[in-house]
Amino acid sequence: MESLSSGATRPAVDELRKDRDTVTESSSKVKALVFWRNNFFAHRSAKHVAEKKELADHYSFSIADAEALLTNAMRILNRYSVLFRASSYSTQIVGHDDYLYVLRTIADDVRRRKEELERELQAIQQRNS
Repeated sequence: MESLSSGATRPAVDELRKDRDTVTESSSKVKALVFWRNNFFAHRSAKHVAEKKELADHYSFSIADAEALLTNAMRILNRYSVLFRASSYSTQIVGHDDYLYVLRTIADDVRRRKEELERELQAIQQRNS
């Protein structure tokens, strides 16, 4: 632990403020997410239901916005995790592409079996001719 503390630095105040501002409602994406959460995802707004308002027609929040917020959250998490704990996190689980190995193995086996059948057919044809 002493080796970690010897290289530790404090976060830059400007960077800390900038990060804070990206996760508060001063950010239009955060404001939109909170609005959708409070009026659609977690609760239904009685006002919007009574007015028969389609939220998507009046308040935009896209998948791209959600992805941008998640990317920002991971960036901030990793910045301060590296700074204070000397560790970082990934958005990919270990082995997320293991299925590709299985599919390649099956494809290789199918290819080998076809080649084997072709050889057997050729041998039969040669014997019969």
